[in-house]
Amino acid sequence: MSKNILVVGSDLYTEALLVRAFSDGDFQVLITSKSANSMLRSGPIRPDLVILDNLLPCTPDWFFLRQLRVLFPVPIIVLTDVEDSQVRTKSLNLGADYCLSKPPDLDELQVIARSLLCCTQVMRETDCSAIRVSLHDPV
Repeated sequence: MSKNILVVGSDLYTEALLVRAFSDGDFQVLITSKSANSMLRSGPIRPDLVILDNLLPCTPDWFFLRQLRVLFPVPIIVLTDVEDSQVRTKSLNLGADYCLSKPPDLDELQVIARSLLCCTQVMRETDCSAIRVSLHDPV
């Protein structure tokens, strides 16, 4: 069964790269604008993974990243033009699972996406309530 990848707020060049990167039978790429309202109006979108493009500091994108995390409890990869560790750190703190610089290396992006999707699948199939870790337990 193919996995749905939702690409949000991408420019045409990056959209074409992402569609090409995930064009095999394992994925279906859905593209939308950077608007939570537009996503909700467009019907039932059930992504398995979200790629948020062009997260910039000091913009509503930070709020949007939080909205995405609430709307879609799935892995989020952020692509950014900004080479700043603070942008990456803030992205991760606000709910991104991974951050990559633009343009992304497509092989790396595919590996990251597959890894995040695999981890998500394992978590869904595992009864996490049965897992109890104590900081005082010996390793």
